[in-house]
Amino acid sequence: MILDTNNLITKKTILITGASGFLGFYLSLELATEFNLVGLYCRAPIEKLNFIQWQSSNLLETGEIRPLLNSIGKIDMIINLAAYASIDFCEKFPALSRRLNTLAAQEMANYCEEKEILFLQISSDLVFSGADAAYTEDDFCHPLNRYAQQKCEIENYLSDKKQSFVSRLPLLYGFGLNHSNFLPILLSKIKNNETVEAFVDEFRTPLSGMSAAAGLSEQIRALLAGKSSVLAAKILHFAGKESISRYQLAKKICEEFALNPKNVIPTKLKNHNLAKLRPADVSLDASLAQQLLNFNPPTIAQELKILKSQQL
Repeated sequence: MILDTNNLITKKTILITGASGFLGFYLSLELATEFNLVGLYCRAPIEKLNFIQWQSSNLLETGEIRPLLNSIGKIDMIINLAAYASIDFCEKFPALSRRLNTLAAQEMANYCEEKEILFLQISSDLVFSGADAAYTEDDFCHPLNRYAQQKCEIENYLSDKKQSFVSRLPLLYGFGLNHSNFLPILLSKIKNNETVEAFVDEFRTPLSGMSAAAGLSEQIRALLAGKSSVLAAKILHFAGKESISRYQLAKKICEEFALNPKNVIPTKLKNHNLAKLRPADVSLDASLAQQLLNFNPPTIAQELKILKSQQL
C-alpha cells in the first residue's frame, strides 16, 4: 500500500510545565487527541495520563532550562503552568518563589523568542488591587502580595516579546488527581462535620478546571493556527460568569452536594490578618475571550452538577 503523504498530518508538539498539577490535568485531557504532549513535572507524573511524554525537571535551576528544552527536540509551543501559587509561601520565601514564578518563566520566554516558539504564560486575577472590579485586560495592575508581584513582573517582561502571551485565570475549583483546591477541601471538612470559615467580603469570578482548560485550549489552537485577532490579544481573561464571595461559593457547593451549610462560617477579610495581602474584589471581565474564542462557560450551579456526576 502506498501512503499519500499529502494527507498525512504531523501533530504539533506542546510542552506543558506543571503538567502534573491541577490545571495541567484538565488541560492535558483537552489537548490529548490533537497534539503531541510533553509534560514537565517536579515530584511525580500523572501515571494515568500515559499519552504524555513525561520529563522530570527542576525549573528552579534556571541554568538547566535551556539544555532541557534543547534535549526534547522540536517544540511548537510551551505553556507555563508551573508556579508557587500560595500567597503565604511566597511571602515567607520570596527569593525562592520568584525564581520559579518569574525567573524560570523569563528563561523559557527568551528561549521561545530565539527559537520562534509560542509561549503562553498563566497568570492570576490577583495582579489587581481589588478596588475597581470587574477588570479587563487593559486595566492597570496593582499587586498587593509577593505572589501577585511576581506574576505582574513576568507579565511586564513578556509585554514586548513577539512570541509570548498571557492568560489570566481566577479562583479555580474541581477534583483533579494530584493537587487539592477549595472544592475537595471544603467537601472533606464538612463531611467530617468540621466547620469551614469563608470570607463574605472577598469576591472572585470562580471557574472550574474543566472550563479553564476548555478556554485555554481554544486560545492555544488559535495561536498555533496563526489567528490574527488572537495573536493581537497579548493578554486574555478566562473567568466565570458570576462574581461571588467565597462564602456564597461554599453555600452553593453545600447545596449541590447535599451538605450541611451551617458548617460554613461567614467571616470577614477586613478583620483578618490577611487583609493587606488579599484584594477584596478581583472579578475578571472575560468578554474579550468570549468575543474572540466564543468562550462561554457554564454557570457555577451547572459546573457543580457536572463535577458531582463525575465524582460518583
